[in-house]
Amino acid sequence: MTFLETVIFGVVQGLTEFIPVSSSGHLVVLHSFFNTGLEGVSFDILLHLATLLAVILYFRKDIAVIIKNILRLFSGEEVSIKDKRLIYGLIIATIPAAVLGVFLDSIIENLFRSTLSVAIALIIGSVVFVIAEKLSKEDRTISNKNSFLVGCFQALALVPGISRSGITISGGLILGFKREEAVRFSFLLSIPIILGAGLVKLLGDSTLVLDAPVLVGALAALVSGLFAIHFLVK
Repeated sequence: MTFLETVIFGVVQGLTEFIPVSSSGHLVVLHSFFNTGLEGVSFDILLHLATLLAVILYFRKDIAVIIKNILRLFSGEEVSIKDKRLIYGLIIATIPAAVLGVFLDSIIENLFRSTLSVAIALIIGSVVFVIAEKLSKEDRTISNKNSFLVGCFQALALVPGISRSGITISGGLILGFKREEAVRFSFLLSIPIILGAGLVKLLGDSTLVLDAPVLVGALAALVSGLFAIHFLVK
Protein backbone atom coordinates (compact mmCIF):
# COMPACT_ATOMS: atom_id res chain seq x y z
CA MET A 1 0.00 0.00 0.00
CA THR A 2 1.19 3.52 -0.78
CA PHE A 3 1.61 6.39 1.69
CA LEU A 4 -1.51 8.07 0.34
CA GLU A 5 -3.60 4.93 0.74
CA THR A 6 -2.46 4.24 4.30
CA VAL A 7 -3.07 7.87 5.31
CA ILE A 8 -6.59 7.70 3.86
CA PHE A 9 -7.20 4.45 5.74
CA GLY A 10 -5.80 5.99 8.93
CA VAL A 11 -7.88 9.16 8.76
CA VAL A 12 -11.05 7.22 7.96
CA GLN A 13 -10.36 4.82 10.85
CA GLY A 14 -9.64 7.65 13.28
CA LEU A 15 -12.79 9.59 12.41
CA THR A 16 -15.23 6.70 12.05
CA GLU A 17 -14.05 4.82 15.16
CA PHE A 18 -15.57 7.51 17.35
CA ILE A 19 -18.03 9.39 15.17
CA PRO A 20 -20.67 6.64 15.26
CA VAL A 21 -20.69 5.36 11.68
CA SER A 22 -18.60 2.14 12.02
CA SER A 23 -14.88 2.20 11.31
CA SER A 24 -14.69 -1.52 10.44
CA GLY A 25 -17.48 -1.11 7.90
CA HIS A 26 -15.75 1.85 6.25
CA LEU A 27 -12.43 -0.01 6.12
CA VAL A 28 -14.13 -2.91 4.32
CA VAL A 29 -15.48 -0.44 1.77
CA LEU A 30 -12.03 1.18 1.37
CA HIS A 31 -10.32 -2.17 0.77
CA SER A 32 -12.89 -2.88 -1.92
CA PHE A 33 -12.56 0.60 -3.45
CA PHE A 34 -8.75 0.54 -3.59
CA ASN A 35 -8.69 -3.13 -4.55
CA THR A 36 -5.80 -3.68 -2.12
CA GLY A 37 -5.79 -7.42 -2.69
CA LEU A 38 -5.55 -7.88 1.08
CA GLU A 39 -7.89 -9.30 3.63
CA GLY A 40 -6.77 -6.17 5.42
CA VAL A 41 -7.36 -7.67 8.85
CA SER A 42 -3.85 -7.16 10.30
CA PHE A 43 -3.52 -3.59 9.02
CA ASP A 44 -7.03 -2.80 10.23
CA ILE A 45 -6.20 -4.17 13.68
CA LEU A 46 -3.12 -1.93 13.86
CA LEU A 47 -5.30 1.07 12.99
CA HIS A 48 -7.75 0.09 15.73
CA LEU A 49 -4.89 -0.09 18.22
CA ALA A 50 -3.75 3.38 17.09
CA THR A 51 -7.19 4.82 17.80
CA LEU A 52 -7.22 2.95 21.11
CA LEU A 53 -4.07 4.91 21.99
CA ALA A 54 -6.05 8.06 21.21
CA VAL A 55 -8.67 7.03 23.80
CA ILE A 56 -5.99 6.32 26.39
CA LEU A 57 -4.33 9.71 25.78
CA TYR A 58 -7.60 11.67 25.82
CA PHE A 59 -9.03 9.98 28.91
CA ARG A 60 -5.70 9.50 30.70
CA LYS A 61 -6.92 11.31 33.83
CA ASP A 62 -10.07 9.18 34.05
CA ILE A 63 -8.03 6.03 33.47
CA ALA A 64 -5.53 7.03 36.17
CA VAL A 65 -8.39 7.50 38.64
CA ILE A 66 -9.91 4.13 37.72
CA ILE A 67 -6.57 2.34 38.17
CA LYS A 68 -6.05 4.12 41.49
CA ASN A 69 -9.50 3.08 42.70
CA ILE A 70 -8.96 -0.54 41.61
CA LEU A 71 -5.75 -0.63 43.66
CA ARG A 72 -7.62 0.89 46.61
CA LEU A 73 -10.29 -1.81 46.33
CA PHE A 74 -7.65 -4.54 46.39
CA SER A 75 -5.99 -2.97 49.41
CA GLY A 76 -9.30 -2.69 51.26
CA GLU A 77 -9.45 1.10 51.24
CA GLU A 78 -12.71 3.00 50.91
CA VAL A 79 -13.94 3.79 47.37
CA SER A 80 -17.06 5.83 46.61
CA ILE A 81 -20.18 4.04 45.41
CA LYS A 82 -20.07 5.98 42.12
CA ASP A 83 -16.50 4.89 41.41
CA LYS A 84 -17.30 1.28 42.36
CA ARG A 85 -20.23 1.26 39.96
CA LEU A 86 -18.02 2.49 37.13
CA ILE A 87 -15.31 -0.13 37.78
CA TYR A 88 -17.75 -3.04 38.12
CA GLY A 89 -19.79 -1.70 35.22
CA LEU A 90 -16.80 -1.67 32.85
CA ILE A 91 -15.84 -5.22 33.86
CA ILE A 92 -19.37 -6.58 33.44
CA ALA A 93 -19.98 -4.73 30.16
CA THR A 94 -16.81 -6.22 28.65
CA ILE A 95 -17.98 -9.82 29.14
CA PRO A 96 -20.58 -10.24 26.32
CA ALA A 97 -18.35 -9.01 23.47
CA ALA A 98 -15.32 -10.83 24.89
CA VAL A 99 -17.15 -14.17 25.06
CA LEU A 100 -18.80 -13.86 21.65
CA GLY A 101 -15.55 -12.59 20.15
CA VAL A 102 -13.66 -15.67 21.28
CA PHE A 103 -16.18 -18.10 19.78
CA LEU A 104 -17.70 -16.24 16.83
CA ASP A 105 -15.29 -13.53 15.64
CA SER A 106 -13.76 -15.47 12.74
CA ILE A 107 -17.20 -16.69 11.63
CA ILE A 108 -18.63 -13.17 11.72
CA GLU A 109 -15.61 -11.77 9.83
CA ASN A 110 -16.15 -14.28 7.02
CA LEU A 111 -19.93 -13.90 6.85
CA PHE A 112 -20.21 -10.11 7.08
CA ARG A 113 -17.13 -8.71 5.32
CA SER A 114 -18.85 -7.84 2.04
CA THR A 115 -19.85 -4.32 1.02
CA LEU A 116 -23.52 -5.39 0.83
CA SER A 117 -23.60 -6.70 4.41
CA VAL A 118 -21.81 -3.57 5.59
CA ALA A 119 -24.39 -1.36 3.85
CA ILE A 120 -27.24 -3.25 5.53
CA ALA A 121 -25.53 -3.04 8.93
CA LEU A 122 -24.97 0.72 8.53
CA ILE A 123 -28.71 1.18 7.88
CA ILE A 124 -29.63 -0.97 10.89
CA GLY A 125 -27.25 1.04 13.06
CA SER A 126 -28.82 4.28 11.87
CA VAL A 127 -32.27 3.02 12.86
CA VAL A 128 -30.96 2.20 16.36
CA PHE A 129 -29.56 5.76 16.64
CA VAL A 130 -32.99 7.22 15.85
CA ILE A 131 -34.68 4.91 18.37
CA ALA A 132 -32.13 5.89 21.03
CA GLU A 133 -32.82 9.59 20.49
CA LYS A 134 -36.58 9.00 20.76
CA LEU A 135 -36.39 6.83 23.90
CA SER A 136 -33.64 8.71 25.75
CA LYS A 137 -34.83 9.93 29.16
CA GLU A 138 -31.45 10.44 30.89
CA ASP A 139 -32.97 9.43 34.25
CA ARG A 140 -30.79 6.46 35.26
CA THR A 141 -27.18 5.82 36.16
CA ILE A 142 -24.69 2.98 35.78
CA SER A 143 -25.68 -0.29 37.45
CA ASN A 144 -24.54 -3.89 37.02
CA LYS A 145 -27.68 -4.76 35.06
CA ASN A 146 -27.50 -1.74 32.77
CA SER A 147 -23.77 -2.26 32.24
CA PHE A 148 -24.35 -5.84 31.12
CA LEU A 149 -27.04 -4.68 28.68
CA VAL A 150 -24.70 -2.02 27.26
CA GLY A 151 -22.15 -4.83 26.87
CA CYS A 152 -24.72 -6.80 24.86
CA PHE A 153 -25.14 -3.77 22.59
CA GLN A 154 -21.35 -3.65 22.20
CA ALA A 155 -21.31 -7.32 21.16
CA LEU A 156 -23.41 -6.36 18.11
CA ALA A 157 -20.44 -4.30 16.89
CA LEU A 158 -18.60 -7.52 16.06
CA VAL A 159 -20.53 -7.22 12.79
CA PRO A 160 -18.69 -4.82 10.41
CA GLY A 161 -20.96 -1.86 9.76
CA ILE A 162 -22.33 -1.71 13.31
CA SER A 163 -20.49 1.14 15.02
CA ARG A 164 -19.07 0.11 18.41
CA SER A 165 -19.18 3.63 19.80
CA GLY A 166 -22.54 4.33 18.19
CA ILE A 167 -24.26 1.17 19.36
CA THR A 168 -22.94 1.43 22.93
CA ILE A 169 -23.81 5.13 23.24
CA SER A 170 -27.26 4.34 21.83
CA GLY A 171 -27.61 1.45 24.26
CA GLY A 172 -26.71 3.74 27.15
CA LEU A 173 -29.27 6.32 26.03
CA ILE A 174 -32.00 3.69 25.59
CA LEU A 175 -31.25 2.45 29.12
CA GLY A 176 -31.56 5.97 30.50
CA PHE A 177 -27.92 7.11 30.88
CA LYS A 178 -27.21 10.81 30.72
CA ARG A 179 -25.73 11.75 27.36
CA GLU A 180 -22.29 12.66 28.74
CA GLU A 181 -22.21 9.49 30.86
CA ALA A 182 -23.13 7.31 27.88
CA VAL A 183 -20.31 8.79 25.78
CA ARG A 184 -17.70 8.52 28.53
CA PHE A 185 -18.72 4.95 29.42
CA SER A 186 -18.62 3.94 25.75
CA PHE A 187 -15.10 5.26 25.21
CA LEU A 188 -13.71 3.76 28.43
CA LEU A 189 -15.39 0.46 27.55
CA SER A 190 -13.54 0.39 24.24
CA ILE A 191 -10.16 0.03 25.97
CA PRO A 192 -10.29 -3.58 27.24
CA ILE A 193 -12.18 -5.00 24.26
CA ILE A 194 -10.08 -3.37 21.51
CA LEU A 195 -6.82 -3.99 23.36
CA GLY A 196 -7.63 -7.63 24.04
CA ALA A 197 -8.94 -8.44 20.57
CA GLY A 198 -6.18 -6.47 18.84
CA LEU A 199 -3.30 -8.11 20.67
CA VAL A 200 -4.72 -11.61 20.26
CA LYS A 201 -5.15 -11.14 16.51
CA LEU A 202 -1.80 -9.48 15.92
CA LEU A 203 0.11 -12.07 17.93
CA GLY A 204 -1.52 -14.81 15.88
CA ASP A 205 -0.81 -13.16 12.51
CA SER A 206 2.69 -12.75 11.09
CA THR A 207 1.60 -11.12 7.80
CA LEU A 208 1.76 -7.51 8.99
CA VAL A 209 4.91 -5.67 7.92
CA LEU A 210 5.63 -2.50 9.92
CA ASP A 211 7.04 -0.48 7.05
CA ALA A 212 6.96 3.32 6.71
CA PRO A 213 3.55 3.60 4.96
CA VAL A 214 1.90 1.38 7.58
CA LEU A 215 3.36 3.40 10.46
CA VAL A 216 2.31 6.68 8.82
CA GLY A 217 -1.21 5.27 8.46
CA ALA A 218 -1.25 4.38 12.16
CA LEU A 219 -0.10 7.92 13.05
CA ALA A 220 -2.88 9.37 10.89
CA ALA A 221 -5.38 7.19 12.76
CA LEU A 222 -4.04 8.40 16.12
CA VAL A 223 -4.22 12.11 15.23
CA SER A 224 -7.62 11.96 13.54
CA GLY A 225 -8.89 9.80 16.42
CA LEU A 226 -7.96 12.47 18.96
CA PHE A 227 -9.78 15.06 16.86
CA ALA A 228 -12.89 12.87 16.58
CA ILE A 229 -13.05 12.16 20.33
CA HIS A 230 -12.72 15.86 21.14
CA PHE A 231 -15.42 16.73 18.59
CA LEU A 232 -17.88 14.10 19.82
CA VAL A 233 -17.33 14.80 23.52
CA LYS A 234 -17.96 18.50 22.93
